[in-house]
Formats: sequence, structure tokens, C-alpha cells
Amino acid sequence: MLMNHEPDNQAVSLHLLNNTGAVHALVPFHDAYKAISDIAAASGLLGDERITLTLLLVLRCRYTLDKGILEVLRLHGGDAYHVLRQAIEAVGSADLVRRKPPLVKVWLAAGSNDEAYRQYRNAFQTDQRLPKDDPLTNDLRSWYGRASKLAHDSIFGFAGRLQIVRETQRMTIGFGYADGLPDQDQAKTAGAVLSHLRNHLEVHLLILRTFARALDSALQHDQARWDAALATASTAWDNLKALIDAGRLTAPGSTAP
Repeated sequence: MLMNHEPDNQAVSLHLLNNTGAVHALVPFHDAYKAISDIAAASGLLGDERITLTLLLVLRCRYTLDKGILEVLRLHGGDAYHVLRQAIEAVGSADLVRRKPPLVKVWLAAGSNDEAYRQYRNAFQTDQRLPKDDPLTNDLRSWYGRASKLAHDSIFGFAGRLQIVRETQRMTIGFGYADGLPDQDQAKTAGAVLSHLRNHLEVHLLILRTFARALDSALQHDQARWDAALATASTAWDNLKALIDAGRLTAPGSTAP
């Protein structure tokens, strides 16, 4: 099943992104992650454990952007949100140590023994990572909840993968490796890919803004570069959302309304 469908799924998605221009929205996000990493590394503040830890969490989130989009292209939409959940946890940790710098040592010591890991788990709970009283973390918390539904073994975790075939004498139930049936029409596939892409970039824009707050002292080393990179990513997101909402990004070979 994997050998037969994975290449086809990815080919459809890549063709879609190339033909709609949606692929261009990804580049500014990669550039923004590179900018925040480069500036923080060159700031001279890596002696500060909090800055160093935050930069490591930035690198993890940059990985999740690539990994999440790859899963979207493979039509593994549910799996893509598992990865997105990891990104939100990471930036939540960065924001928590911004507010409570002594927790850096708790994070760093978590691998020492079981007791140290227990202390880490207690300190880095969701309510601490993503408090509701802050607009940025509250928005991230909302997305964390949506992603968690897909990560748990609830009905949401089966969405798109559960395959039921009813015949006269029997019913066959399966769990597929990709979202939707292999013969789903291209328009529905296109819509799903674009919707997931839009969601992932929206969350990563929130993530970048949250990291910028956590790395404020380091980003002052080249504030102009960072402001330009974030603005470009934000504009790319706005343009992509506007095109999708207007129905101007469509499946290859179809005609926009």
C-alpha cells in the first residue's frame, strides 16, 4: 500500500503547490527561522543558558515546520498535527523560561534521573507553558488543543484514516496509511492540502512571534533584519490566506471561480 500510494500522494501535492504558487509561502518562513537563529547565535549572548536553550527550541520548531509540511504533502494530515503539537510544546517551554528563568536548570537536568524528570514534568505542564491570560500563548493553546485531539485515540484520531466498505453480506473496516480513499477526487485532495498548509503556517507565525519575545535581547543585535524577516513571513501568510479564502488557489487543471 505504501509503495503504491506514497509516491502518487506526494506527486499530487507537489503538483498542486507548484501550480497554485502556494509553495512560495513556505520560503519566507524558512528565512524567518534562519534569521532568528543566525541573529541569536551572533548576539554574543549564548553564555546565557536561557538564550541557548531557547535557540535549541527554535531549531526544534524549524524541524517541525519541515516535518509537518512533508506529512501534509504525503496526505498524512493527522500525523502532521502530531508534529505541530510538538512545536507548540517547544515554544511554550521557551516562553515559560522567559517568565521563569530558574526553570532552565530544571529543563536541562531532566535527563539526570527519574526524580529530575518528574520535576520537569511538574514544572512544564500545559497551564504553565501556555497560560490563558496571554494573547500569544492563548492562541497557541487553542491550536494545541486541536492538535491533541488528532494525537489521542479519540474519534478525531481516526478522522480521514478509517475506511469502511459495506457490502450485502459483510462490512470491511480498515485503517489507511493516508488520509482519505486512494480514489478521492483531486479537488478534495487539493482543498485538504491547502487547508493544512494554511493552518501550519498560521501556527508557525505565532511560534515565531513568541520566540521573538523570548529572544528580544538577542534580536537587538540585528533588529532590522529580524523585523524584515517576520514582516515578509506575515505578508506571505496573509496573501496565502486571502487567495484560499477567495477560492483562487484551486486544484491543478480546474478553473478558479
